[in-house]
This record gives sequence, C-alpha cells and structure tokens, in this order.
Amino acid sequence: MRAVPLLALASCAPAAVPAGEPPLDRTASAVATPSASASASEPPAPPRVAVAGECRATERKDCFTSADGFRALHPWPLAVALNDVAVLPNGEVWIAGESGTLIRIERTAGRLELSTIEVPKTPTLLDTVREIDGRSFDPAQWPGAGLMKSDFDAISAASATDVWIAIGEGNAFAHWNGTTWTVQDMPSFAGGDALMRDERGRMWLGGALGAGLFSGSQELLVYESKDGRPTPSKGPKVPTKKRLRALAKQGDDVWAAGFDGALFRAKEGAPFQAVPVPGDLRESFWDLWLDPTGSAGYLLGDSVYRKRGDKFDEKLELRGTAYDLWAAPGGTPVWAVGFWAYRSEGEAFTQIPIRDYRGSSDSVVSLLESRFQGVDGRSADDVWMVGAMGGIYHYDGVALREPFPRQTDDDIVGIEWTSDRTFVAATGDGKLLSGSLDSDEITFELTPMKDMRSFRKLPSGDVVAAYCSDVQIRSAAGWRALKGVPGCVRRVAGRGPDDLWAIGTKDLDDGYVWRFKNGKWTRVVTGLDKELYDVAVAPDGTAWIGGDGVLFRSSGDSLAVVARHEYDEYRALAVRSADDVWIAGDSNEIGSAGLVVHWTGKKLERFERVAGNFLDAIAVGPSGEIWVAGLGGVGARFDGSKFAPVATGTDKGLDHLLLHPSGTLLAGGDGATLLRRDTSMRRAGLD
Repeated sequence: MRAVPLLALASCAPAAVPAGEPPLDRTASAVATPSASASASEPPAPPRVAVAGECRATERKDCFTSADGFRALHPWPLAVALNDVAVLPNGEVWIAGESGTLIRIERTAGRLELSTIEVPKTPTLLDTVREIDGRSFDPAQWPGAGLMKSDFDAISAASATDVWIAIGEGNAFAHWNGTTWTVQDMPSFAGGDALMRDERGRMWLGGALGAGLFSGSQELLVYESKDGRPTPSKGPKVPTKKRLRALAKQGDDVWAAGFDGALFRAKEGAPFQAVPVPGDLRESFWDLWLDPTGSAGYLLGDSVYRKRGDKFDEKLELRGTAYDLWAAPGGTPVWAVGFWAYRSEGEAFTQIPIRDYRGSSDSVVSLLESRFQGVDGRSADDVWMVGAMGGIYHYDGVALREPFPRQTDDDIVGIEWTSDRTFVAATGDGKLLSGSLDSDEITFELTPMKDMRSFRKLPSGDVVAAYCSDVQIRSAAGWRALKGVPGCVRRVAGRGPDDLWAIGTKDLDDGYVWRFKNGKWTRVVTGLDKELYDVAVAPDGTAWIGGDGVLFRSSGDSLAVVARHEYDEYRALAVRSADDVWIAGDSNEIGSAGLVVHWTGKKLERFERVAGNFLDAIAVGPSGEIWVAGLGGVGARFDGSKFAPVATGTDKGLDHLLLHPSGTLLAGGDGATLLRRDTSMRRAGLD
C-alpha cells in the first residue's frame, strides 16, 4: 500500500512535487501551478475590481466555509458541480456552479488567488415552492429549503464589471455592472441558459424548457445597460417549440441551435429561418461556436460539425459524448468536452488525458453530471474547463492538469477513526483517504479491493469492508478475504472479525440477511423481500437492521420486527445501546421528507419533516448531540428538543457522518465529498 500526499489544502507546509516541475507556491492565499502562469509578454494587468459579495481568501478556510461552519477537505475548494467557465481578456477565470456557486480566480506571477462571490437574492428552493404553491404555501413543510440555492447554469463575462449568470431552469438571471448585482426573474417563454453577447455589449438570452409549447415559437430577450441597469427588449422570434441550447453571432447573422434538430439563422436582421441540419434530423445540438469576425464555426451534436459557407456539413467524429465546445480565435484548435476532453487541430478529435489524474476511470461521473461541463479560453495555450465533483482543469499548451488535484471522484462509503486524532474515509474505488484533526492535509493509500461499498470499524479494532461477494477484514496483520460469501453484500457490521451481520441481495432479490460466525455464513430469514439499507450492532451484540418500511432487531441469531410502516424508509442507524437507537430515513407518505425516529427501549419517538429531502446518515455524540444528513447535502442538528436545518456547503448526497468528542464533525458522500466542521467554525446561535 502506497501513501501519496494530497496537496496541503489549508496548510502552508510544502508538498512533494513531481520530478522536473518547478515547486508550487504554498502561500495560504494562493495556489500556484506552472500551467496557470501568466505569459511574460503580457501587459500589466489593469487595477483589480472588487465585486460586491466577494470574499477574497486570506486563509483558505475563510471563504470556503458554509454559514454553519462546513468546509470541503476533498475536493477542494468546493464540493459542488461546476457548470460553466468564462475566461476574461486579462486572464481572470470566473466559474459558475450548482447551489449558487460563483468562484473568481486571478493569476499573478504564477499564483492562483481564489475568491468566492455571494450573489445577493439568489433564488432558493423555498422561493420556487412558494411561487408554485401560492396561498397554500407552508414553509414548515420545507425545512432547510431556504438554504438550497438555485444553480448557476451558465456564465458570460466580458470584464470584472460586466458579468451575466443564467440561474436555474430558465427562471432568472444575475448581472454585475461593477457597482451592483441585479437578480431578475425572466418570463418562462424567453429565459434559459443560452447566452450570447454581441459586439454592442448586449446580452441575448433564450432556451427555456417549455418555451413556445403553445405558440410554436419563442422570443429571445435582448438586454442592454441603461442607467447602469439591464433593460430588456424583445428579440426576434425563433419558429420552434424545441428547447434552444446555444446562440452565437457572426458578422450580422445570429444563429440558434437546440434539441431535436433545432438549427436557425437570422440573416442580417431578418427573421429566423430554419437551416437544414447535418445528419439525423432528430439529433440534438448542445453548443454552437462562431468566430465573430471570421468565417469559422462549429456545431456540437453527437459529433462536431464544421461550418462551410452557410452550412454545417463537415463532420468531425467524436469517440465520446460532449456537451460544450470552444475554439481559439480563427477556429483552431477546437475543444469539445463532456465525458472527457477532446481536441482537434484538423480533421479528427483526440482525447486529451489529465496529467497525474487519480480519479475514477469511468467516463460517466454520475447520471446528471459529466466530468467536463464547460470550457472557455483566451488562446490556444490558455484553456480552462470545469465539471462534476468540483473539477477545475487548465490546459497550458503542453498538458491538461488539475490546479487543485483530487485523489478520487468515487463516493465515500465509510468514515472511521484510526486514533484519537486521525481518521480514514474509504472510497468506492478501493482507496483510503486519511487525515488528521490537526491539519487539513489528506493522503491516500490503495487497498486490495478494486471496488468497495461498505466500510466499518469493529469494536475489536479490525475493519470490515465489502463489495458484493468480496468481503475482507483488515487487521494488524493486513487484509484477508472471507470465503464463501453467499450473496451480494451491501452493508456489514459486527463486534469482531468472526461475529458479523450483513445485508444485501441474491440473484437480484432484496431482503437478504446473513450471519458470519465460526468461519461460516448462515442466512437469517426475514420473511420479507424489502430493500435493506443499513445494519448496526450494539455493544451487547444486539443487531439492528433498517429497510424499506421495516425495522428489525435481533434476538440471538434471529430477527424480530420492531416497526412496520408502509411509507417509512429506515436508512441509517446510530446504536448507542440496545435501548437507545436513533434512525434516520424518509417519510414518503406525501412526497418525501427527512424522518428521524428514536427507540427508547419501549417505543419509537418520531420527528417528522426534519429536512426537505430524505436522510442517509446520522451521528450521535456522547452528550446526546445528533447530526443528520442526506440527499442534496441537506443537514440538520438536534438541540435536545427539535431539529434545526444546517447549511453543509454542498448539494452532494451525504451518506456518512462521524462525530468526534471535541465536537468536530466529518461528513462524506457522493463524488468523494469529504467535509469537516469544527466547533470554532459555526453560525452564531447554532451552538
């Protein structure tokens, strides 16, 4: 097992540097990377423009901590998907992402200086629900929804005093004019994430889902600044009800492209007219790039089509799926990014590897996000890309690198203490991320398991890990596999390496429970085929199992039903004793909402609507402090009488919580998200 140091995320300690590369600048307010160095021939940068709501880091913790004290240890700086990037003429990089994320990167003498920018009045899920429900709206039914900001889907920035952001699913936009932020709703027939800036500085917006469904056409909106505020006017109509994804201008012509073969051109101010599409008439187009003052152009669909004359008819094949493209001035080279990054300087695209990349080799990072989601640049050797799991990438003409490298992008499947001050987080690709409460530095080591879905520390000090039929024990002597695993194990827990309970499936059927004792596996019949989510064992050996609508407790080697509820899911267990068990899950009788129940030895106490989404993790401290977390990064804390929502700083699903006696809390989940909350980093009034 090889331990490799991750960059010291919030430490000034130097990190190891690959041979042949210059050392990185480890100052607390900046991260240097050779690939991001400014060219020596560049003119001096103009004076810096401050932005309202901006937090410019003096220590790395300062600006990347949520309102309730959570910060990302991995990936750094933020554990959210990044949707789009804009590179300014002076080299600044602006990044827009999920949950109202806006990051500014400045480059000075080879250093990267990061800021976060809080856009005031960014809509939240609570605002959306309020608008839909109208008079029947009850905020108590949506705990924590006010902490869940709308996503920033696209960004266009001409300078640090002219920034446009498309918010949510065509609901609103934000504009910074150098003095104030304007956040404004857009009519559903015009808004969306298709942005275009013309030579007059006007911003064109379009592309809303559902636009023109009844009229068969949709109007673009054109905004220009009047008295310092964006003022709209109606743009030309596009004769389609299909969703538009991209707008671009070349000379006096405006082009629009979108789903299901939507391709239109407004020539020299004339109305939009359909243009014959290349290839399959049903092919969806994701992006469009045109050289504003030249003739070069590219259209991105299943492949990339090069513009020749007034048509896109020259097909450049892609070996993967891409969703965004950018080309250097003049049209060469062109980048298409999605599952991977592809680059072409001629007739074919080549996949460009990420140098020193340690993430998963899977091409699809998740069902909703791709590894690369946005690309922009200012020259052939200064191209920036962003994507899923907080990914930020830079191409400097030599190699594609991560300025803030990660050890994996697979899910966290368990977190455990390895000593009084150190911890380890296991990942789905079989790695162990190790850290300490005394720093934010993370290291990793490989395990003999290529895949992992369960990771638990036993009271004996050993660790049990599982992925389907591969169940292994790590002891002081190393790793050893358990033989004869009778099915596909999902979770496993126990008192020692020869006293285990496991849950999972067999032959695709749910509801299987097994005991492992005296070196043998034995099935424990439940009589139900319900999906099972978690298993935990009390100090006295009593096992608890939570599932879909059912909660079990062991009596010897058998199981008894503690609770049956048609609409409850018991998804995570925290067992303090046989008569003190806390369970987090979902109450889905009407919709879905976070549920917590407490077994007191005689009955179950229910806490309804703890969070707006279901809960997958729970941790109980020695003094009774209780934390829960789940889908969409929702979290809550129990104050002895009620649960209060907390902002975790991520929208990634959180499946594991680990609480230290000092009050420090660790949280892990989707996409190698690993968060830390210290008692000194908290919102006033929460503690």
